[in-house]
Amino acid sequence: MIGIILINYRSYATRYLADCVAALRRQQGNIDWRLFIVDNATTLESQTFIRQTAPEAQLSVNLTNDGFAKGNNDGIKAARAAGCEQIVLLNMDTIPTDDWLVKLLSAAAQAPHWGMIQSRLMLPDGAVNSLGNQFHYLGFGFSAGGYQHWQDSTDITRPISYASCGAVLLSAAALDTIGLFDSELWMYHEDLDLSWRMRLAGWQLYLAPQSVVVHRYEFAKSITQYYWMERNRGIVLLTHYSLWTLLLISPMWVAMELGLLLFALRGGWLTQKLRVKLWFLNPRHWPYLWRKRRTIQKLRQVPDRALVPYWCSAILFQPIESWLLCGVANPIMAAYWSVIKHLVI
Repeated sequence: MIGIILINYRSYATRYLADCVAALRRQQGNIDWRLFIVDNATTLESQTFIRQTAPEAQLSVNLTNDGFAKGNNDGIKAARAAGCEQIVLLNMDTIPTDDWLVKLLSAAAQAPHWGMIQSRLMLPDGAVNSLGNQFHYLGFGFSAGGYQHWQDSTDITRPISYASCGAVLLSAAALDTIGLFDSELWMYHEDLDLSWRMRLAGWQLYLAPQSVVVHRYEFAKSITQYYWMERNRGIVLLTHYSLWTLLLISPMWVAMELGLLLFALRGGWLTQKLRVKLWFLNPRHWPYLWRKRRTIQKLRQVPDRALVPYWCSAILFQPIESWLLCGVANPIMAAYWSVIKHLVI
C-alpha cells in the first residue's frame, strides 16, 4: 500500500485540496493507496472542511504550526503505522496527471538502489517548475530547469542532485536507515538535508520525467523566509561536509557571507541575517549541531569526492537573477570551484 501525505496550513485546504483530491481519485492502474493529511495550526473550521472534502483521508491535527518538516514526519509515521510500504509526499497545491502515480512506481521498479524519486513538476502555463533540484557547493538550493520549456524525453529515470518534496516517492528502507526529516529545520532545506543524508548513506536520487504533476507554484519572498533559508543553509553545510571540504570552501564561504550582509542591508532583511549569526553564536545550539553532525557522519558510506558531480558552482534561478549575481558572483564562485573541486577527497 502507498501512503500519500498532504500538509495543510491555514487557508491552503480551502484553496487547493478539492482539486488535488479529485486528481488523486482519477489515478490509473488500480494502485492501492491511502491518503494522510496533516493539518498544522488546526482549527475546527479547517478540520471540518478537510473531512468533508476528503472523507477517505486519515487526518492528523497539530494545534500549532509545527512546520513542513515535522508535519511530514507526522504523516510518514501515520502511514507506516497503517502498513504503508512506500511513502509519497505531495504538495497540496498540485494537480497530478491521471497516470502520475503509476508512472512514478514504474520508475521506481527500474531504478537501482533508489532512496527518493521525484516527479516532474510543471507550472500551469506549461513551463517547467522542477526537474529535480540543484545543490550549490555553498549550500544554496534551487530548482533545476525552472521556467524553461520541457524538452520531450523518453527517459524513465535520470539522476538528480537532490529531490524536491513537492512530489516525491520515498523508500521506506532508506528512511529506516537515515531517519526522517530534521524537525529543527522547520521549513526550507529540509528536502536538501534529507537528500544529502541519503547520498551519504549510499542511496540514489532520481527524477521520473514521465510522472507529471502540475504545481500551482508562486515564488514569493518574505523577511521571515530569508531567516529560515540562511539559518538552515548554515546548519546543513556544517553538519554534512567532511572537515576537509569545509576547510576548502571556507574562503569563498566567508566572501559570500560578506556579500550577503550587503545584499541583506540593501534588501531590508539585515536584521534577519544578523539573527542567523546570533543563532550560531548561541552556545545552547552547539550540542544540537554536534549531535546532528556526529549522527550524519556515522551514516557516511561514500566520500565527498563521489558527490562532487552532483554539486554546481553557479546559482541559476530566474526569479532572483541580477547583473550582480550573473555577472560578478557566479563567475567568481565558478572559478574558485574549478580549482578546489579537484582537492575534495
